[in-house]
Amino acid sequence: NNNIDSFSFVSREEALERYSEIVPESLLENLEQDKDEVFPLSFRITLKDLSRINETTAQIESIPGVMQVNAPTNVAETVTGIKRAVYLCGSGIVIILLAVTLIIIANTIKVTVFNRRKEINIMKFVGATDLFIRMPFVVEGILLGVVSACIAYLLLWGGYTYLMGYVQAQASTALSAFLKNMIPFSKVAKQLLASFAIGGVAVGVFGSMIFVRKHLKV
Repeated sequence: NNNIDSFSFVSREEALERYSEIVPESLLENLEQDKDEVFPLSFRITLKDLSRINETTAQIESIPGVMQVNAPTNVAETVTGIKRAVYLCGSGIVIILLAVTLIIIANTIKVTVFNRRKEINIMKFVGATDLFIRMPFVVEGILLGVVSACIAYLLLWGGYTYLMGYVQAQASTALSAFLKNMIPFSKVAKQLLASFAIGGVAVGVFGSMIFVRKHLKV
C-alpha cells in the first residue's frame, strides 16, 4: 500500500507493557497470565496521509489472516482538520500581508516620487539612466518586502506554536499521541524563513518595478 509509511511488529509482551502505561496496576493483575488471549500478535502501522485512513483500513482488512484492524478514525479526522486549519490560517496570513505590502510599496513610491520630483528631473537633465533613477525605489521595495515576510513568518510561528499547545492541552490521550508525531515548527523553521525571505524579496522587486513604472515616467 502506497499510504503506509512504516510498520512494526508488536509482541504480546510489548502490547502488555504499552497497555500498562495507561491503566492502573490493579487492572493488570490477571492480564499478564491471560496475555495470549487478551493481546494477540499485531502490527503497528504509520500512515503517510491520515485523510486516507478509511481507504487504507479497508485494504488491510481485506488481507487474508487479518482478524481485526483498530484504526482511530475520529482522531485521524481531528488531526486532519487541525492540519487543514493551520494551512488555511497560514495561507490567509501570507495573502493578507502580501496585499498590505503591495499597498505600502505603492503608497511609499507615490509619496517619494512626489517629494523628490525636482531631484528626479535634475537627474534626468544631467543624463542619469532609468536604472539609476529606479534603483533606490527597488531597494526600498525589497526592504519592505523582507520586513513583511519576517512579520508573516513570526505570526505563523507564534500561531502554530499556540494552536498546537492549546490542542494538546485539551486533547485526549490518543489525540495527544498523534499530535506529538506532527512535525514541530523548529524542524522546518530555517526552510520556511528562507522561503519567506525569498518571497519577500520577489514581492518587493516586482511590486516596486510595477509601481515605479506607474508613478515615475522614466
